[in-house]
Amino acid sequence: MSRLTQSTLITAVGAVLLTFLVSGCSPTATDPAGGGTASAAPSSSASASPTGAASPNPETTAGAAAPEGDCPAGSTLATTYTVITDDSTTPVVIEYTAFNQDGSAPVQTETVYGPIVSRVSYSCDADSSGELWTLTATSTTQGALSCLLGFGGKTVSQDTGYNEGALVPLTVDCTGNPGR
Repeated sequence: MSRLTQSTLITAVGAVLLTFLVSGCSPTATDPAGGGTASAAPSSSASASPTGAASPNPETTAGAAAPEGDCPAGSTLATTYTVITDDSTTPVVIEYTAFNQDGSAPVQTETVYGPIVSRVSYSCDADSSGELWTLTATSTTQGALSCLLGFGGKTVSQDTGYNEGALVPLTVDCTGNPGR
């Protein structure tokens, strides 16, 4: 098998695995804030948590959620925002674009817990050549952090980072637009 064929096969298998991981492996429950569905923040017990571990905030959400914004699902191709962390207890602040019927595209901000967080939004307009769509993720603890902005099943932008030393905020930025 040629190196090109091996590389293509590895990429395809990775994409399929990521799809399975993002599309339903997270348990969901109704979000009390009315934002659709989301999995609950992880719980921890004194015996299971290492000393100094972050305590999850039960008011935040993680996992797969209902579409953001008020454009109906299926009105255009799905815009997917995916963030991957190295554990399920570290809080991560994500910012992503939602699309509304009035033409506005507000940036949503949430504190979430991994290891995989996915949000879906649909533009009311099929023209994707407009403004940049925001996707950033910020963590203030040691560890890995990655993001992926997708549109219609294709990768628009991706970024990854690792914070190994001083605890300074690590931000990955997947801001992009498929029409640019």
